[in-house]
Amino acid sequence: MTPDEIRPGVPRAFELPVRRPEQAGADADAELASLIEEHTIHLMGRGGVPEAAARAEARRRLGQGLPEASAGLRRSARHRERSMQLREWLEDLAGDLRYALRTLGRAPSLAVAATLTLALAIGANTAIFSAVSAVMLRPLPFAAPDRLVMLWESNPDFHWVNQSAAPANLLDWREQAGAFTDIAAYPSFAGSTTLTGYGEPRLLKALPVTGNFFSVLGVKAALGRTFRDEETWASDGSPRVVMLSYRTWRDVLGADRTLVGKTIQLSGRSVEVIGVLPASFSFPGIDAEVWQTQRWDPANRAAVWFRRAHWMLPVARLKPGVTLEGADAALQTVVKRLSRDFPVTNAHMGAGMTPLHEFLVGNTRLPLLVMFGAVGALLLIACANVANLLLVRAAGRERESAVRLALGAGRGRLFRQSLAESALFAGLGGAAGIALGWWGTRLLAALQPAGLLPVSDVSMSWTVLAYGFGATVLAAGIFGVAPTVWTVRRVPADVLRDEGRTASGTLRARRWSEALLVAQVALALALTLGAGLLVRSYLLLQRVEPGFDPKNVLTVSVGLPGLRYDSTRKVLAFFDELTRNAGALPGIEAAGLTSAVPLGPSSWTSEFGIAGRPPMERGGEVLHRDVSSGYQRVMRVPLIRGRVFTDADRGDAPNVVLINQTLARKYF
Repeated sequence: MTPDEIRPGVPRAFELPVRRPEQAGADADAELASLIEEHTIHLMGRGGVPEAAARAEARRRLGQGLPEASAGLRRSARHRERSMQLREWLEDLAGDLRYALRTLGRAPSLAVAATLTLALAIGANTAIFSAVSAVMLRPLPFAAPDRLVMLWESNPDFHWVNQSAAPANLLDWREQAGAFTDIAAYPSFAGSTTLTGYGEPRLLKALPVTGNFFSVLGVKAALGRTFRDEETWASDGSPRVVMLSYRTWRDVLGADRTLVGKTIQLSGRSVEVIGVLPASFSFPGIDAEVWQTQRWDPANRAAVWFRRAHWMLPVARLKPGVTLEGADAALQTVVKRLSRDFPVTNAHMGAGMTPLHEFLVGNTRLPLLVMFGAVGALLLIACANVANLLLVRAAGRERESAVRLALGAGRGRLFRQSLAESALFAGLGGAAGIALGWWGTRLLAALQPAGLLPVSDVSMSWTVLAYGFGATVLAAGIFGVAPTVWTVRRVPADVLRDEGRTASGTLRARRWSEALLVAQVALALALTLGAGLLVRSYLLLQRVEPGFDPKNVLTVSVGLPGLRYDSTRKVLAFFDELTRNAGALPGIEAAGLTSAVPLGPSSWTSEFGIAGRPPMERGGEVLHRDVSSGYQRVMRVPLIRGRVFTDADRGDAPNVVLINQTLARKYF
């Protein structure tokens, strides 16, 4: 019931004045009493009704409307009071910020020093956190990534841990373990292919995967379809199919939406493009531009080499409800069965599993956390530095604060003003720091060495921006405490009495400043020691003799199309001409060939034995590569005994090898 309904004919509208919060309810009650009084007078004036009867009639007519009107008026009063408080708070905040800007303009050197100090620290934190977020916090771009695990093999005979698997073994795991929805695999090293027909020939990174690879990951194609499982076992005469990364489809092939279903030329072969992967898809550690299918002959399942050669990395998806422990138990059952069935290759072969994200992050986690801790310490040093600057400034304005308190200013008001100044410094430094962090993130993504981070997309995201904002707020809280407490804690009379006759205020300020300085020196010393140890380790690594001279050595990767170079004779003829022409170029001292550069990731290992000696009990394994006769001259590998390779060691000549000094000492 509204006031107009309960007082018909009374033409007055009322406005409830809002004063202090504790008076809002009393004002509402007073207004209601006034309504009853006015209604009583109105009834008395209409018919000469006695006052007592008119008042009773007014109360009767108001009836149930009185509690409702009272509650409504009280709610309206509380709402108006909250609105007024918010408006006053915003006005105070705007005033504090204007005052902080004016004081900032009167001390530009302080403003510039504080802003640059905070900007560098917050920028470094934001840039490093972008890498931490990309590697450790960002979920893998797959369906239910927490259900994906990496399978690996181990063997104490060869000191294998987290080793790639033999194809025959992983196929047996897939068929017999029963704990996995499916198991896919990809090779431990990527290859390359040459795209022709789109301008100049272009070398693209290519990775062959099993046909169920994308279905296990839960990735759907942006255009077309993904591989099918049966395409892994396609015969040599069946059509070859490929998928393209989104970047290759967009940048190299012109984002042609009609390309799916057409053929392109890769290394001289016609292959059908069946799909384009989404722009959001990326597999950590792999930057493939073309995805192909593994082509395994079903007859290989029985071949010894198919179970002896280890080059596939299996990715498995756990069945719903299966735990990591349960899946591992099922896997160990199959491993024991294979060790009995295939003692030649699997006698001491073990296996295990690791969550996919943990496996891919690998050894990157600890270095990233160390760097993150270092930039966190840098932020604390910057906060202590800025706090020292503001503390000196607050000590110089101590008399001004005391006079304002003596004239009636509240301590809370001074406290808010001091915090506003700190927030303004932090806001300027934070904005500049986030801008520097964005630039540093792009620089980190562009300049990181290959393999430093298991992801290629290190970029600014909302998570990184939120961290930069949080670092700004934290910085404001840290360096704003000391000057704020200094501003409001002293009694005005003591400050005015001490002024001009003692140095107690200066002494107190110096103690605060010395405490902050001690914290700065401690953190800076820890960072300096850590950086010194890092530099020392780097210098020691530079002094390690790798066994060759890497100076002025240029490497070039060459891939030959199999259709054109389909015999050993053609391949040798090509490389002979290549090395001969390269060696004749001006400025080239020598040219050679190798199947894998030193310290590279794609070397092979093999078991070996020594003629005239019994077989080794625990097996022997050797890392090996194929090289040409000019390799030793190019790499300047010293020869301790014997001779180097010559052109006469090719073809039908007896097989010869060169061994290093470590193998000679160990076995001879």
